[in-house]
Amino acid sequence: MAALSQLVLVTAFLAAALLPLGMAATTYPIGSFCSESGMNYGDLNSSEAVVRRRSVNFVVSDLVAKARTGSGFATSRAGRGYDAFYGLAQCRGDVSGGDCDACLAQAAKQIVSNCNYTSDSRIWYEYCFMRYVDFNFFGEMDTRTV
Repeated sequence: MAALSQLVLVTAFLAAALLPLGMAATTYPIGSFCSESGMNYGDLNSSEAVVRRRSVNFVVSDLVAKARTGSGFATSRAGRGYDAFYGLAQCRGDVSGGDCDACLAQAAKQIVSNCNYTSDSRIWYEYCFMRYVDFNFFGEMDTRTV
């Protein structure tokens, strides 16, 4: 009986100790990149900036919704011509669907607030990665370092 109660205590302690590790994987980004050379549309009030922010918001929310289908990968596009934005989101292959959803939801919030609608923004966590940019990068190899 004493061994059983000790086992319960040890299990409860380990669960409490390890829970923050899983949450940290989706709460705190490992890194981010916000373009300094492109435009920052977060502080502008022109109609152009409003349209471009709307495109970014659509891409980011669409990425989260599409990745929820279980694949953990999504691409999205919004806007036309100069107002177009392209996005990509992906989770590690060994991450559960719930952890992927949580990570991408957090990435969607943070990428906009961290980068304030810059023209090229990226954020990565232990479990996922998200990027949006104002040119079509799909199928293009990016060898630049960030």
